[in-house]
Amino acid sequence: MTNQTIDIYIKQKLDNQILSVPAILAIIVFTKEYYSHNDELRQFTEGILGADYKDYLFKSRTLLYSRIIKDFYVNNQDTKSLVKKINAFIKKENNETNNQVKEKDHQTEKNSSSKKRDSQQDIIKKWRHVID
Repeated sequence: MTNQTIDIYIKQKLDNQILSVPAILAIIVFTKEYYSHNDELRQFTEGILGADYKDYLFKSRTLLYSRIIKDFYVNNQDTKSLVKKINAFIKKENNETNNQVKEKDHQTEKNSSSKKRDSQQDIIKKWRHVID
């Protein structure tokens, strides 16, 4: 579901993306797809959002999310540039994820083909044993 939401978000115009930012930020913050540990979210908040939050916010994703949304709507004057930064982040992460999926698929294909060879060799050995 998150990929569908992100795909829809990226296809929207900038004005609609501004309205959809809370949903996208929720996906980034709450799902562990982008950041598996809470402390890693500091990279996102400092690098992408340009905000330096206190340590206690990173202990709870819910608190962090609420502060990010508050800052986005109340304190942020340049929402369009922030949306563009979030878009760049999403595109970069999706490209990396797609590359990782391709590598995993390639590894799986190698493993399955070697297993097939091994199983065929096992069958031949068993038949040789029966014949002898």
